[in-house]
Amino acid sequence: MRRLEDISPELRTSEELKLELELESISEFTGNPASRRERQLRGGIYHSFRLVSTSISRVALYLK
Repeated sequence: MRRLEDISPELRTSEELKLELELESISEFTGNPASRRERQLRGGIYHSFRLVSTSISRVALYLK
């Protein structure tokens, strides 16, 4: 059985996307582990934050 995450976005229908969002909200409500996509998003946000904070630090040191 193929998982929704493995289907390319071009092939997905709006119904499949709605179902995926519904399933993710159910898993959050029941306390199940986050989906792979959620973990990727959180990791990406954390990585972006680290890059920005490092860049700000370097600029601050350069301007001193």
